[in-house]
Parts: sequence; structure tokens; C-alpha cells
Amino acid sequence: CAVFFFVFDEDEPQPTALCGSCHCITNGTCPETAPKSPGAFGSSTVEQFAAQVPINPFNLTCNPYEDPTCSTIPPQQFVEIGEAAVCGLMYEQAPEEGGCPTEYRMITYSNRSIAEDSGAMVTHVGSCGVCSTTQDLAVYLRTPDLTTAAKECTKRAFLDELLDATGSEKLEDEANEGMDCFVKELGMTESCARIWLDNARNTGQECGVPCVAADVADFNN
Repeated sequence: CAVFFFVFDEDEPQPTALCGSCHCITNGTCPETAPKSPGAFGSSTVEQFAAQVPINPFNLTCNPYEDPTCSTIPPQQFVEIGEAAVCGLMYEQAPEEGGCPTEYRMITYSNRSIAEDSGAMVTHVGSCGVCSTTQDLAVYLRTPDLTTAAKECTKRAFLDELLDATGSEKLEDEANEGMDCFVKELGMTESCARIWLDNARNTGQECGVPCVAADVADFNN
């Protein structure tokens, strides 16, 4: 089977398919020349990522912008060394001989060399967190302009909160438009969607007027 893994790094802006330390997936040896970074991935490959299951997902039940003691469960590791750390996936045995593994653990390593020597597949720089699942990585691959899509979800969330504050009546299934947008429409995990919303709220509080002005300017242009 073909299982692809990705490296997201400042030095490699485009993700490259890897198989261990090898950039091809074949029964033979790797060619000496590196492949071109793919610009897009097939929908079947992306959906394979979305369907995989983390054994140790990170959860966040507090708002880190409001609570300085807020931490993920389990706590993140090597946060203090920033992007020197990497997040890697360690897959369990496939349920059937010859099949693809579908369950994995997210493990943070102090550097890429240690991760690769351990047999982990590095997915991004920085510590593993609530958005490090393959389901959330699939969202990034599936949605090239995630910033614009996230803005739409955020607008729905703010409108929903405004209606709550004014006591306006809403249909029950419209109770959380922002979260539904991130989870049901984009496909994020709930924990990842929550931190996106928390980040959006903080951005709105810290730079609401400049952001609105920029949006208006973009609209007029």
C-alpha cells in the first residue's frame, strides 16, 4: 500500500512525500534525484489521512489567551525549544497483513534527527498539539486557502455570539455556527477548531479595528 507522510518546514514550503528517509514508495531502491514537491494531492490520499485515528489525541478545555495556566491534555513537550522540536507519527501494526496502518501516536522529539532515527514520520516543526492529527493535516491539504475559509467560519461564530448576547431567537441546530463550520464543513477535529476560534477571538480583541479596515480595503479593491 502507499502511505504518504509530509514535512512542513520553513525551508521546505511545499510538502514532500516521504517513506522513512526515502522519498519514493517502492519495493526497489530510491532514485538518486529528489522528486519535485507536489502541488496537490489526490482526494483519495487526503481522505485516507482524514480517516486515520490518533491513539493519544491532545485536548484543550480552556482558552490559552484568557488563562495563562491553560494547557493541553496531555501536556505538550519541548515547547520551550520552539521550532527546533518536531512532531512525528508512530504507526501501530496494520490490522491485517499487507494492509495499511490506521492508528498512530503523536510524539514530540527534540529534533528531526532523533525523530527519524526512532522511525517516526515527521509531519511538522514545533511540538505536537491539538491540530497535529492526520485529520487536521488533511484539512490543510484539502483547503489551499485555509485562511479565507477560516475567516468565513469566524464571521459565523461572531454573528452567533452577537445573537446570543442580544437574546435573539435561533433555531436549535444553528446554536454554534462557527464550530460547525470548522468541524462539519472544513473537517477539523473539535479541539483544533476550538483553538482556531480562540485565536480568532483574541485577534479580534487585539486588532479588531485594523483588521476590519483591512477587510474593507480588500473588498473595495
